[in-house]
Amino acid sequence: MSKTSPRLPPNKSFYVVVVDSQFGSYAPENDRIYNEEDLQWKSLVQDVADMQIENVIGCHFIDTERGTCVDKMEALAIAVNHHFYMQNEDPHEEVRDWIESILDHAAFETDEHRGERIASQRADYAIDVARGK
Repeated sequence: MSKTSPRLPPNKSFYVVVVDSQFGSYAPENDRIYNEEDLQWKSLVQDVADMQIENVIGCHFIDTERGTCVDKMEALAIAVNHHFYMQNEDPHEEVRDWIESILDHAAFETDEHRGERIASQRADYAIDVARGK
């Protein structure tokens, strides 16, 4: 008996995420997969922010009408980062680390870190002024 892949509905666009687990990579089932594109994106961002979907290693937008697949991993990290910014919340450490690994820089700065950075900049400035720079 042969297994066949499910047919994709024509003229539909959707997102597919790939997550990593101890058992390998997989695309989790998503009951919202065929929702309207904008609603699905918001749901996906919320699920990653809430850690309903963890260890995301790939995010792709598939447009069956055009026959295209676009990498949206960086866009997802930016959107999750923006979600926390708009909520004025700090993400869970695992989510923060994931965002930073995707964007390749520190995306978050807690009040404590911000204070340390500003104090360090002020100290550097004071040293430069003292040296006449």
